Amino acid sequence: MNHLDVLTGLVDLNGANAVDVGAGDGAFARQLSASAARVIALEIDEDKVEKGSQAAPAGVEFRIGRAEEIPVGDATTDLVCFMFSFHHVPAGEQAGALEECARVLRPGGRLHVADPLPEGGMTEIVKPLEDETLVRARSQDRLRGLAMPQFRLIKQGNYILTRAFSCFDQVVERVTSSDPARAARLPNVVDTMRQAFELHSRPTAAGYEIDQPCTMFHFERV
Repeated sequence: MNHLDVLTGLVDLNGANAVDVGAGDGAFARQLSASAARVIALEIDEDKVEKGSQAAPAGVEFRIGRAEEIPVGDATTDLVCFMFSFHHVPAGEQAGALEECARVLRPGGRLHVADPLPEGGMTEIVKPLEDETLVRARSQDRLRGLAMPQFRLIKQGNYILTRAFSCFDQVVERVTSSDPARAARLPNVVDTMRQAFELHSRPTAAGYEIDQPCTMFHFERV
């Protein structure tokens, strides 16, 4: 199962105006666009916005912005997504970010948050580099206990995302390329990461597979 399969089982993307918060390189924004959504891919990193814009299809527009200040108008959006990005919003700013989502969503619009659980193969490989156990748990607890009158929980559940890699070096590239702090720590932990990779990856004909258990929260704007 992948993120798009989960989302399309909950909302019709055809013609939807969507905001992908913390879009990274735009991979999920492109999937949304391929499903006929019009997507604003939001990133705080100017380099990511520039690179993403160069490769973006017609249905995707990259913009500089953050969850606490989404650069779109009131009640103009059908879907706001956080794909493995909500736990990166500072804890003190998460309430404001959720208020922003409520502001930009139309009545009946959807807020969809997918976050990695603090367990599983991919987590164990990355943990020596950066242990996100606490920040993930806190963010997910906030969503489980969300008591905002603007939102009604439609569905919450867990699933396993399986990622494919050609080799260990590709894993390292994926988890360090956009984060200079991680890249700086890498030489001290790369051997431990390699041991975790050998323990938690599964060989395939094309390389390796690694599982990442995820949790998902899908809310309706009321």
